Amino acid sequence: MINPLLQRQLQATGLTSEALPANDAAWLDFLTRLSLDYDSLCQSSDTELEQRLRETLLLNRALAATSSALEPTAILTILCEELARAFDVPQAAATLLSEDGKDLRVVAEYCAPGRPSAAGVVIPVANNEASQYVLAQRKPLVVRDAQHDERQAVIHDMQRRRGTISLLIVPILVRDQVIGTIGLDAITWREFSDEEIALALNVASAAGKALEHAQLYVALQRDLLDRQRIEMMLAEERNLLRTLIDNLPDYVYVKDTQSRFLLNNSSHIRLLGAATQEAVLGKNDFEFFSQEHASRYYADEQELMRSGLPLINHEEPVIDQVTAALSWCATTKVPLRDSSGLIVGLVGLSHDITEQKRAQEALRTQDRLLRGVADAVNHLLRADDNETIQQALGMLGEAANVDRAYIFESHDNSLTGEHLISQRVEWVSDQTTPQIDNPALQHASYALMPRWYEVLSSGSSLCGRVCDFPANERLLLGPQDICSLLVAPIMVTGQFWGFIGFDDCHSERQWSEYEESVLFTVAGSLGSVMARKQAREELERKNQALDAALVAAESATRAKSEFLANMSHEIRTPMNAVIGMTGLLLDTTLSGEQRDFVQTIRTSGDALLTIINDILDFSKIESGHMEMEQQPFDSRVCVEEALDLFAAKATEKSLELVSYVDANVPSHIVGDMTRLRQILVNLIGNALKFTQHGEVVLSVAAQPVPARPPTEEGALLTASTAYQLHFSVRDTGIGIPVERMDRLFSCFQPG
Repeated sequence: MINPLLQRQLQATGLTSEALPANDAAWLDFLTRLSLDYDSLCQSSDTELEQRLRETLLLNRALAATSSALEPTAILTILCEELARAFDVPQAAATLLSEDGKDLRVVAEYCAPGRPSAAGVVIPVANNEASQYVLAQRKPLVVRDAQHDERQAVIHDMQRRRGTISLLIVPILVRDQVIGTIGLDAITWREFSDEEIALALNVASAAGKALEHAQLYVALQRDLLDRQRIEMMLAEERNLLRTLIDNLPDYVYVKDTQSRFLLNNSSHIRLLGAATQEAVLGKNDFEFFSQEHASRYYADEQELMRSGLPLINHEEPVIDQVTAALSWCATTKVPLRDSSGLIVGLVGLSHDITEQKRAQEALRTQDRLLRGVADAVNHLLRADDNETIQQALGMLGEAANVDRAYIFESHDNSLTGEHLISQRVEWVSDQTTPQIDNPALQHASYALMPRWYEVLSSGSSLCGRVCDFPANERLLLGPQDICSLLVAPIMVTGQFWGFIGFDDCHSERQWSEYEESVLFTVAGSLGSVMARKQAREELERKNQALDAALVAAESATRAKSEFLANMSHEIRTPMNAVIGMTGLLLDTTLSGEQRDFVQTIRTSGDALLTIINDILDFSKIESGHMEMEQQPFDSRVCVEEALDLFAAKATEKSLELVSYVDANVPSHIVGDMTRLRQILVNLIGNALKFTQHGEVVLSVAAQPVPARPPTEEGALLTASTAYQLHFSVRDTGIGIPVERMDRLFSCFQPG
């Protein structure tokens, strides 16, 4: 086999192994060429060895540097510096691809002193063909004119700022996936050889492996830390759970399928009468509770584990093994299952509901008592006699479950003023001896029990066991077989009237605040009943007095009416004579002035006669016989006659007295002319009285109104003659002050 060097030289001189040089000159030329080629080959081998050595040293330095660094940025920074020094370029940068693959961020770099930094710069992938090529093809790329290459148009400004002329970009791969790039920036025109590109790829590959190892190490450390944290959290949770269940007042326990204890909280251990958890483990309820109770617990638990159905809020009795006290618990037991779903025991929680049951019983008692109070009060609202009150006491006594209920009245000795008490009403149960006929309880002196008067009269109650009362009180209460009592005062209009009481003759009962408040409520209702009774009796006495006074007043009124009627009749006789004479005088020949004077006398006589008629009307009103007249008259004449009475007075005060009657006011109307004229006289006279300058004007207007059906008194009214007349008097006087307007339609007050 011919050496490749000889074969190449033979081909260069046009020779083959069969056709060797023909003469010495040819051999000399062949050997000269062979010598020169050998020298070139030796030099090339030295260069290649040197290049390989540099690559090896660079990779060794890179690997050594990255082996001590576990943070990706630190690894890439070391590699950038090594590559920049190996390639003799002033700057190198490493980028990482974002999760969405839209951009590359410069995360590490090496810059020679004085060179601008690109740290943190975001390089978009879109419209960046150079980066897209490296990422898609996973191959290196040489950009010879970085500032003008259109493939990098989006980062030309950055390249100019950094002074980059030529650029080598190599991909960083981790598990065959491109995660970033390394770029080597030359600030002079440069051709990167294949050997340099291969070296950069090797370094980038080492970077990928280092990053992968770093990621694995970080993930491992994270997993270890997470595991340690989880173990600590579990330990803390176990400690917290144990602390929690040990400090719960409820009883918490875990049992196996044979109802043997596996775990108990501190409250349950104390209930069982044990001192430690160890003293309870492996034992069952039969070793702590009675056969009756333990059998009930065991049966419930075995049914639960057979059916797999939980037992929720099951009420059951429990005996405290320390105090031997009976209590009630609301127990919830649920199956305990392993990871495969198999029932391996149960978890139980028992909540002490003893107080709750007592409260429920108390509520039932209160409800019963409240209904009794409502029935009793409702009964008392209907009547206030002793029989009704006794029935109400019976309702209260049965509702309060007492043996005796009673009412005592306080009263004073009329001679000595001594405070006494007497029993008025009583109710007793079937097995209790009545005391209503006990003479010791009638007109008994408070001197026997002074404390009672002092306390009750101040509005306070008395309650308690009789055995705790003073000796003098026990002497009076003992013979009545009272063991415990509750007494509340009855106040009538703020004054101490007496008291109501409950007796328990079979037990030394402790009275609750609620029972005391209920008795106070009943006492208040009784006070209202007594006040109502007193008020009714007082009202009856006053009504009797009023009836007598009314009879006397009616008699006096009749006498007065008769007197007024007689006096009016006596005055009307001469008055009619005067009016008649003026009528005769008017029929004689008189001058105008004389006629006017006589007419005024006639009008004044009529007015005086009207007053006399008013007196008669007053007597009629009192006797209920007042009637309005229905007679035809001329409205204008009525107005003129009213004005004529005041003509002289108006002239004397230099006042203008005028009237204005609308054209639509009918001349002839039906009504009571006398009373209409009386009203007009009053209004005009009042206006003249308080007017010093100006005028007094009487106006009359009319408005048609729907006619009423004719009556006997108003038979003259028809649908065409029904009007409503409006009379008004206006003056220029001082008027009425605003604060006295409300007195316009009050009774007349002179002044």
